[in-house]
Parts: sequence; C-alpha cells; structure tokens
Amino acid sequence: MTGSEWLKVLAFVVLFSWYPLSAMHWANVSDPDIWWHLRAGEWMFQNHAIPHLDPFSVTGGPWVAYSWTFEAFIYQVASRWDLVGIVTYTILMSLAIIGILFRSLRTLTSDFWRAAALTLITSLTFSRIFSPRPGLFTTLLFVVVLHILLSTERDGRARRLWLLPLVMLAWANIHIQFVYGLFLIGVFAIDPLLSRIIRYKTDRKIPASTLWLVFAASTLATLVNPYGIGIYRVISDFARQPKLYSLVIETQPMKFNHFTHYLAIGMVLLAVVMMLRAKRFRPAWIILLAWATASGIHAERDVWVLAIVAATVIADSLSIASGSEPLGSRTRLFGVAGVGVVVLLGLTWIMPTNKELLSRVSRVFPMGSVAYIHEHKLQGPIFNDFNWGGFLIYTLPDMPVSIDGRTNVHGQDRIENSWNTWKMGPNWQNDPNLNRANLIIGEPELPLTKALAHDSRYRVAFNDGVSVLFVRAQ
Repeated sequence: MTGSEWLKVLAFVVLFSWYPLSAMHWANVSDPDIWWHLRAGEWMFQNHAIPHLDPFSVTGGPWVAYSWTFEAFIYQVASRWDLVGIVTYTILMSLAIIGILFRSLRTLTSDFWRAAALTLITSLTFSRIFSPRPGLFTTLLFVVVLHILLSTERDGRARRLWLLPLVMLAWANIHIQFVYGLFLIGVFAIDPLLSRIIRYKTDRKIPASTLWLVFAASTLATLVNPYGIGIYRVISDFARQPKLYSLVIETQPMKFNHFTHYLAIGMVLLAVVMMLRAKRFRPAWIILLAWATASGIHAERDVWVLAIVAATVIADSLSIASGSEPLGSRTRLFGVAGVGVVVLLGLTWIMPTNKELLSRVSRVFPMGSVAYIHEHKLQGPIFNDFNWGGFLIYTLPDMPVSIDGRTNVHGQDRIENSWNTWKMGPNWQNDPNLNRANLIIGEPELPLTKALAHDSRYRVAFNDGVSVLFVRAQ
C-alpha cells in the first residue's frame, strides 16, 4: 500500500472511532426518558400485550406507545448487559449512522477526503444529541432512506426503491418521527415536476411515477402498527400543543450556547453558497434545506436533520462525476480492522463497568430516596417532577407517578401545571396531585423543595444532596 492509502486508513479510523471513544469516556445513563422506555418494555413482556392505556401514572388515560418495538428491544438489551448494554447500543447506533452517512456522501462526491471531512463535521454537529432513545433509529433510518434515494438516482436501479415501504413500516413502529421519512420521499417524488416548472435540468434516472407509487406504498405501510391511523392522531395532538416546545428541554429552540450550534448554521450557509456557486438550484435541495434549517433551529433535538441535509447539499454541489470511485479493498479492509481494534481497546480500557455507571446514575437521579422508600415500605401517592418521573416509573413500578416524560400522555397543560407547582407559581398550592400526595421527591434547588422543608405538614425523611424525600406528617 502507498503512503496516501495508509493516510486514508488513518482518516477512516479517526472518522469512525472518535465518537465511540468519547462516548465511552463520558458514558452516563443520564437520559430521563430511557427509564420509562425500559419499564414499558418490561411491562409488555410481563403482560404479553402492547399498552393502550397508561399503567404508570395517576393520569391513567389513553396511551399510544409509538416506540413499542424500541422499548421491547432496549429492555432485552438491559436485561442481558445492564447499563453497559445501553451505552453500547448508543455507540453502535452512532457507528451505523456515521457509516451510512459517509457512504451516502461518497455517492455524491468522488473525493474521499471531501466525503470524510463532511461526515466528520456533520457527526460532530449532532453528537451532543446522541442518547439511548428511539430517536437514534430516526436518524439512522433517515440516512438510510436518503441513501437509497440518492443511490437509485445515480444508477437507475428502481427496484431498490421498494425497500422504502419496508423501512417505513419498521420506522412507524419505532419512533413518531417516521413522518420525516415520508416527507423526504415525498420531496423526491415531487421534485421532477418542480424541476420542469423552473426548467432545472437533471440526469436523474428514476421515473416520477415510480416515486409516487413508492410514496403511496410507504404511507400505507406506516398504518401497519398496533394503533393504525391512531398514530397520526398523536402527531396531530403534538401540532396542537405548541407549549410543549418551551416546556421540554429537548424541543426548545437552539440557544446558541454551544459551538456545535454555530457549526450547524455554518453548514447551512456553506450549503447555500455552494448551491449558488455551482448554480444547482434543485427544488428538492431547496425544500429540504429550508425545512431542515427551520426544524433544527426550532427544536435543538432536530439539529441532526439540519446537519445531514446541509452536508448532502454541499456534497452534491461538489460532485463532478455521477458515480464515486470506490476505496481500494485493502484500504477499506485495514480501515475497518483499525476501527475494530480501537473500539475493542476502548471497551477494555475506557468503558466504565456497570458498577461505575450506576454510581454516575446516583449523582443524577434519586436513587437514595428510592432505596429509602423500599427499605421502609413507604406508600404513595407520590408527587414528583417531570424529569424524574421516568426513573421513578422504573424503580418504583407499583407506585404511579404524578408526571413523567411521556408528553403524549400528559399533554402541555398537565406538564405546565406540574412545573408551575415546583416553581411555586400562581395557585401552586391548589395542585390536586400535591395535596393528595403522601410522598414528595424533589431536587434540593427547586423552590417547592425549599418551601416544604419549613412546612409542618411534611417531614424530611431522606436528603442526600441529590434528592429530598418528604413524607406527610401523621
């Protein structure tokens, strides 16, 4: 192998190893929602059913568990490998996303270094949102759908498109953002018509009629789920509750308080400049870039779609040939082997043990208060905040919580009312869940927690600096 080939091997290893190594070093199962996902999976195996009513909170209303396959999967992972399995899931999913994204960008540009640089910047942009949630599958499947569409445009093998309804069927049973996949297919389907209208010349090899048939089949495939058309009602409900975007941290707008936010916007600006410079005003790219930019800025959790679409537009503007020159087989082999060796060494030397991960969890969630409740056999009802509801669902399975992260169960009004009570806003003392509670678990810094410490109706049963447990005085 030549020196340039070894340099590509090194770049390949860096590209695919940087995130797994950093994820191992900073590993922490601190995501508040993973816990109720685990409990939902456990419930399904215990009851041999998919839930349609909420069994975990005092709300007790209808529940569309749209991520039921993820919950069953992640419960099995955790049952076998505990917290290490959850961290490993995140790492493997990130590898898959980066790998398919690199392959997709290589479809557009024949230059290895451009594709590698774009992939590295893109993955760095949205690496902060990698967490053990079903949203990782959304990112992965979005890249898969995009790669199928781009590859088919390049080589004209239209049969490949019929994989898309199968992808959408799986996606609709994993995460509610499957609609992003439908939108992507729909944009590619309408692109030929818009291209004719603006007289944009293209060498695409997919008949528009095939794309529309695939779009229709993909839409029908999403109805094959335990809730049928009901899964679209969840999307409609979300659209009618705009307050959720300010109440839930992950759906809040970009605050531009981290360099990756500026990196994402920089990618969008570069994509626009590259389109103007190359004079490639393809309607699909204009629509997707506008949509992805609006989505990413409106909700930080969607910064991944902004980065992926921007990178794709940049790669397309840089493309010279319609195909991509493949990596040499030896270069690819040594690259994959190098990544495997680095990741295995990381798992051996860097990856924390389950005991270490549990210790880190105890610094974020109320493990001490939960242990006290179990030890003293305390009884509910319990009053808790939004962020800890999922953890309490998992660790106190027989005690319904007052609120948790399932926004489609509780809705914006209940969530807003819960936060209002913890912050002691207007009429906080009239919260029915608070007034009927026998146990209250809160973070020490919250206003309600500080006030209850001086309230004769409650006594502090446990306080370890992470959580404070109050018991109603008899």
